[in-house]
Amino acid sequence: MMLKRRSVTLAASAILVLSSVTTGPSAAAGLRGSHLSSATEVDMNAPNSGTVPDTRPIGAEQPRPADLNHATWGLEPNSGAGQDGMISLHTVYPNLGIGTEHGEFLYAPTMKPAHSCIEMTTVYGQPAGASLWAWDWCRSTPGPARTAVVADSSFLPVYTKPAPTGNGRAYLVRIQRTNPAANTWTASLFNYKTAVWNLFYTSSGTPDPNGNSDLGWDIFEAYSTVDPQTGDGYYCASLANTRFDSTNIRLLDGTSNTAATASNSSYVSTGGPFFCPRLSFTVADSYNSWTVYGGA
Repeated sequence: MMLKRRSVTLAASAILVLSSVTTGPSAAAGLRGSHLSSATEVDMNAPNSGTVPDTRPIGAEQPRPADLNHATWGLEPNSGAGQDGMISLHTVYPNLGIGTEHGEFLYAPTMKPAHSCIEMTTVYGQPAGASLWAWDWCRSTPGPARTAVVADSSFLPVYTKPAPTGNGRAYLVRIQRTNPAANTWTASLFNYKTAVWNLFYTSSGTPDPNGNSDLGWDIFEAYSTVDPQTGDGYYCASLANTRFDSTNIRLLDGTSNTAATASNSSYVSTGGPFFCPRLSFTVADSYNSWTVYGGA
């Protein structure tokens, strides 16, 4: 069974709009405003050239239990903002394992502009370790369509660099509408070796309306199973000392490339609890970056 992501039912759950910045322990709070320049070390308007090598098609997502708890937190552009795409620097931990025996998984971070055919997702909970997925919302059966294993030698040194904070890596991802008439979208990764954007995936058509096609997001998303002995998700302990960052979120509208701000975006939480009390959720002073921290 493939779980449908951010369906109308899930999105209709109680939504909390954050009215103030939430801060975690001192280690997380210390990042505020200190890591934002790293995402701008590259030219956002660098040329497009070539494709990401060694990506693989995905026939189907591995089966998951139907009763997983679903929760999200992060940034959603307001209606009409980022209608032509989004850019962000996402952290990734190539060897982070959260276990597969309970069917849990994280999309952390995961990004999709409104009306996009493509969502780009850092996935944990796969047997291969951390993977990058292109989720296609415009296929007849929406789901993961293309993947790359982050730890592969053809990927890690080319598309990632040391994360601005923490001990992970980071990759720069862009999802852009390239043909409005056909609603064609392309997902690209920045190649740090050649300083160009490489194509990861492209898709055209009408997004599945059950996937909240009119919404965009850059979020932390968890599907968890509760350990009856602790009351926490089984995945929770695996996130100790781990920080998930989305840095310098940019919204593309026509020829403009602007930072996410409090006037064009909101931070929201949907679904149920995360069942992980060690997690803290922090919005950077600039508003266009966020951190989910797994505590010490």
